[in-house]
Amino acid sequence: MSRFLILHLICLTGCFGQNYQSYKEFILKSEGWRNKTYVCSKGFKTVGIGHKFEAGERVKSFYSNQEVNNFFKQDLDEALRAAQVNFPSFSRQPYQIKLVLVSLCFNLGKNGISKFVKFRRAINNQNYTLAGSELKNSLWYKQVTGRANKYISIIQGVK
Repeated sequence: MSRFLILHLICLTGCFGQNYQSYKEFILKSEGWRNKTYVCSKGFKTVGIGHKFEAGERVKSFYSNQEVNNFFKQDLDEALRAAQVNFPSFSRQPYQIKLVLVSLCFNLGKNGISKFVKFRRAINNQNYTLAGSELKNSLWYKQVTGRANKYISIIQGVK
């Protein structure tokens, strides 16, 4: 069985079980919900719960709740895979840490989170004080200070 298929099965059983709703609620608080397409702060067309359209992708001006939920399921699946790839200790992390990691991967994407080398190392070593400090020392922190402070507080509150 391929590594991708195994990760996908882990993701589906973890995500679309009881944790799916928890991840959705946590991410929704940061991303919000919009049925109308808008341009995000980085200049990308976006809809729903932070779903970014790729260049050249056909974009409508309005999406139904069902379409928004479908985008979210796909995006959350990708975020969970990214969390599992970038944080080998993901399955052993406390619940609150998993919420933050998945939300970070949702927001930054697999490639974005991969650049947080010191943060990832601190999380994998369960050094949550250092992990919070590393987030605070990032450009991402300056871009989303409110969200970042919330995440840092959660991370550093885990003992």
